[in-house]
Amino acid sequence: MLNELKTLISAAADAAPGAAPFFATPIAGLTVMRAYEPGPPLRMIYRPVLCLVAQGAKQVMAGETIHAFGAGQALIVGVAIPATGQIVRASAAEPYLAAAVELDVPLLRELATTVAPPRHDDAAHAVFVGEGDSALTECMLRLLRLIAEPDAAPVLQPLLLRELHFRLLTGPYGAALARLAVPNGRTERIARAIRLLSQDFAQALRIEDLAAVAGMSVSTFHLHFKTATAMTPLQYQKQLRLLEARRLLLADASAARAAYAVGYESPTQFSREYARMFGLPPRRDAAQWRASA
Repeated sequence: MLNELKTLISAAADAAPGAAPFFATPIAGLTVMRAYEPGPPLRMIYRPVLCLVAQGAKQVMAGETIHAFGAGQALIVGVAIPATGQIVRASAAEPYLAAAVELDVPLLRELATTVAPPRHDDAAHAVFVGEGDSALTECMLRLLRLIAEPDAAPVLQPLLLRELHFRLLTGPYGAALARLAVPNGRTERIARAIRLLSQDFAQALRIEDLAAVAGMSVSTFHLHFKTATAMTPLQYQKQLRLLEARRLLLADASAARAAYAVGYESPTQFSREYARMFGLPPRRDAAQWRASA
């Protein structure tokens, strides 16, 4: 199955618009990735997603936790989280090849009610790696095959996405995904706080407000937030701010304007924290990105 997966991903990358390593497909929510050499660390917001690797290897660092995965393995992200991804194994002879599908958390929640509830443990991690079993891989293959059937895609795509989510819940990662899908469960309540934090990241952070949204005490919220995201709420907010600042800089905003727009009161502090996160001061980093683009 991996051989066919590699063939279909390569064909989709050949036909699709986009800049390596990411290529859009005509199937909504389905992206393919191809790279011919290891790449630099790329910081971005990872939305809920399933990423199945056909060849090569990648690692994603959320907070201080590194998730490494390679051919035949899948990365699953259950809540939006700032993270650093890096392709670590790829070559001209054996490029990195992967397919990613956006996860529909409400659909997971709906399907979880039809699946025998797995045992829950106390952990509620939002990012994890698992083996891509045959049922899940076959479902991904059928989604990729739809690219060549544009007339069939509108009819079959919703059915295949529904099956994909069902396979996730009934596969090796079912217990972890069920925790993400439980209505008013711990992770769902943390996700509520994350949504608020993502909307208002330029404002001063009040842990008490976030804890109230999650329906937890401050100490309990802080503990479960870090368990789920591998970072504190303050670290999460800082990464959101700096990622948005980088986007503004690439759109030609000045460093000072970007700093104030994302909630910094001191351009000096902004430049220091920006360089710590991205490795270069704001203007030099933006110039390097424009040159590479």
